[in-house]
Amino acid sequence: MKKSYRFSTLCITLAINGCTSDFKPDSSASGEQIFQAACAECHQPLDENVPDVLFELHPKNMNAGFVKHKIYTGSIRMPKFPNIKGSKMHSLSTYVLAHSISK
Repeated sequence: MKKSYRFSTLCITLAINGCTSDFKPDSSASGEQIFQAACAECHQPLDENVPDVLFELHPKNMNAGFVKHKIYTGSIRMPKFPNIKGSKMHSLSTYVLAHSISK
């Protein structure tokens, strides 16, 4: 019983903390290039008829601070991207916001 509890606790902890990606953007990469390399595998257009819309965000989350935090820290199903920083994080967050709609 004790081993099962430890295993369950470990699984929950890993799920909450998510995984970490060691992706590091090229110094000349644009926000779109970073998105294609690091994000597009999981994040596809919401509607194939509107390919420029990738995300639907709550109005309070339609800001660079939220997007940067989400990218840097990850979430349950999304890995952390701690190597995307500075101007590269700014480029990526700008790209994400430009391809998002408010729900």
